[in-house]
Amino acid sequence: MENKCPQIKIGKVQKVFNDYVIIQTKEMEKFVIFKNEITDFNRNINSILRQNDLINFVVLSFNKEKNEGKGSFKRNHTNELNNRVIYKLKETPSGFKNLLSYTLANISNNTNNIDKKHKNGIEDVKN
Repeated sequence: MENKCPQIKIGKVQKVFNDYVIIQTKEMEKFVIFKNEITDFNRNINSILRQNDLINFVVLSFNKEKNEGKGSFKRNHTNELNNRVIYKLKETPSGFKNLLSYTLANISNNTNNIDKKHKNGIEDVKN
């Protein structure tokens, strides 16, 4: 069964090899990420990750006794996936009013001055 809430870690690329990279976190945890978990494409790992890069990745497994584990870069960076998932936006009970208000507030960079007609509904938005 797939983990629906994977743990995301941030670490520094310590070494880059042809088939894998070694990552170290602030907590001194070591992770190995194999090429098949870096990209689905036939690309050189050095063109994606370089030594001393700070990256985020999904933890696939972790051994607390050894303080090391396996990770996946591509699961958190969909540009490296060959089989992209198509997501569908589902309407909530309030429709898309909240999304519209949030988007307009961020576009204007001023959440206090949202036009009242956009804050209370979507009357001006045409289908």
